[in-house]
Amino acid sequence: MPPILLEGLPIAVDVLVVPKADLLADPPLIAQATFFERALLARTGFAPQPLTRLEPEALGRPGWMISTALAFLGLVQTTRIGGSATAPTLASGPYLPVAQRPEPANALQPSGSQLDTGDGHLASPVQIGGSIWVAHGVQGFWGHAAIRWLELEPATLAVRQGGASSIARPSTFSIRRSPPTRTARCWWASALRGRRCPPPRSRRSARRAQL
Repeated sequence: MPPILLEGLPIAVDVLVVPKADLLADPPLIAQATFFERALLARTGFAPQPLTRLEPEALGRPGWMISTALAFLGLVQTTRIGGSATAPTLASGPYLPVAQRPEPANALQPSGSQLDTGDGHLASPVQIGGSIWVAHGVQGFWGHAAIRWLELEPATLAVRQGGASSIARPSTFSIRRSPPTRTARCWWASALRGRRCPPPRSRRSARRAQL
């Protein structure tokens, strides 16, 4: 789904929808694929990512695309893929309110150099059981790069909970230098087991659990 460029500015997104059964065929097929050419960013957002379901597909469930390009303004944009596998439709989904966070800053290294931490675009969202998990880069509480995660309700995409996880030392960008936070451990356990994180137990953990 690359954006179409016009004089350096993205103005639209191409979306290709392929039935999963065709992709899993031997050999894979694209004869029944549907191509949405130049879908407006108002409908899809910039650099939308399709939802991956780690379970068998159920008939009638819509597909989703999610974009965090506007997350620094406090909005996560969604796109609903409805219809059937061979005759899909593309429509704007709900905007999800989140706390405004700047995009992640570069990480200062012990040598004095800086490491590019990327931007605020999300990795592929995943549905496991009754939860959709989303993660993308933001600026942490201490001004360095962090990862914000969200748990979404599959039917409405309502935000159930979320948090931000980052390393303890702002002057480095090495996961090996600090153990994972309680929030990070809870997020990984929740993603693997399909359970929800417990509420924060202190002011410090409550601050980390802000969206």
